[in-house]
Amino acid sequence: MSAGFENISSIKYDDPVSKRTWLIFTTLEFDFHVKTPLFQYRRENGDVIWLCDRNGKTDFASTPPPMWGVPCFAPWRFRYSATVHDQGYLHHWLNINGSKVFVTREYMDELLEEMIEHEPEPGNKLEAWLYYHGVKLGGRLCWGKGDDPLPPLGRLDVTKLPVALA
Repeated sequence: MSAGFENISSIKYDDPVSKRTWLIFTTLEFDFHVKTPLFQYRRENGDVIWLCDRNGKTDFASTPPPMWGVPCFAPWRFRYSATVHDQGYLHHWLNINGSKVFVTREYMDELLEEMIEHEPEPGNKLEAWLYYHGVKLGGRLCWGKGDDPLPPLGRLDVTKLPVALA
């Protein structure tokens, strides 16, 4: 089976709500609802990814309003990819092959680049590259502002560390 989005008719977006971001700019935020069968993305390596929430919010990868006039940066252009990406940024985990898997920012950015090339109206490699580098630059402002904290790594037991020569 090839990579791409499946069951896209099961995800519905509500009318946008304006919110103030980027100091003086207003951006759009959409509520989404997923019905059965579940909206999913099948990766090139065969992994299947589902969203964390069946009802949630997305701002379509936080595209700055001055970029909306450029056709490939219209906020709804890559809405399915951006919704999955926003869920990963918000929760720091995705449902991959039926398991809750914690993800890194780098993983989410690389996944966005892959997903853009497999949208129902796919983007080309240049558009995917532009989005990838855009979220690499601007994503650090949004990462870590989710509602689910990363799991603790545990306590460091210093008695088990190798002794260093001073």
